[in-house]
Amino acid sequence: MRRQMRPFAGATSVWWRVQLLASLLFGCSDGGPTVTEGATSSISFDAPIEVAPLRIGYVTPVEAELRVQPFYMRRDGTRVQIDPVRIIPLQRAFAQSRRHSVPLDVTQCVRDTQRDGNEAGCPVALDIDLRMAGGGLLLDRQRLGTWDVPPLVDRLLTDSVRLLEVEYRGVAPQNPSIVVGATLQMRTIFTTTRGDTVRRAVIWAIGNSATARIDSTGIVTGLSPGRTFVTAGYGDGQSVNGTEVTVRLP
Repeated sequence: MRRQMRPFAGATSVWWRVQLLASLLFGCSDGGPTVTEGATSSISFDAPIEVAPLRIGYVTPVEAELRVQPFYMRRDGTRVQIDPVRIIPLQRAFAQSRRHSVPLDVTQCVRDTQRDGNEAGCPVALDIDLRMAGGGLLLDRQRLGTWDVPPLVDRLLTDSVRLLEVEYRGVAPQNPSIVVGATLQMRTIFTTTRGDTVRRAVIWAIGNSATARIDSTGIVTGLSPGRTFVTAGYGDGQSVNGTEVTVRLP
């Protein structure tokens, strides 16, 4: 869906604000504010996102795009997407200095009593993908956030991010060995077209949780003797690298 948020005005806007104020003052039985369906907010940005010149050849800039996916986190660590995904052709987004808005239906989020954080609104973050047009090859992904976004609020971003053309080369160290009870910091290797090393968010996983465990930051802890495989997924699992980890007795 490609639509710009229209500001609320007049009696409708006043009614929504009264509803929100009442919910924040008096609450409701399930511990969350009362929110009517379609409590749409938005996140806007003027130009906090910079795209470096791309090496991949294309005829016109419109053949590359940004895909902005809003989401929020629950206390159990699960991630919930907020629709819709906002697609911005680079030719229109960066040839002009104008505001771009990402609409957010925060109804489900604000009603979710297990959402992360203690804010009255929705703790929104953004995954921003630089891709070839049509949802093609992922060139880079950066994460912005988190911001508290109440219903009917347009939050203007001031955070900045630079999107590059990166290559996911692997994880390190390769084939490590640790003793039971010891820990090891795994890391990923991303490089730009110029050969510079950069950091990107990945999702760590481990094959045999009885042999070792790994946390969200890539720290492996040895639990029992054996071997297991550690992986790090990037871009919704489109790119995965890994290595075998051996756990031995002291």
